[in-house]
Amino acid sequence: MKNNEVIILSDDKGVGKTTALVNWVNGKSNIAGFLSPIVNGKRMFLN
Repeated sequence: MKNNEVIILSDDKGVGKTTALVNWVNGKSNIAGFLSPIVNGKRMFLN
């Protein structure tokens, strides 16, 4: 049986939540979800 865990990260706008998550998941293979960083002023979706 899989152990599924949901983590919700919240804070004010522009403080680096997405950047922190990108760094945290880098190199991990057991992570699922999506991130939505701003690239060149536009919101993008990463899966």
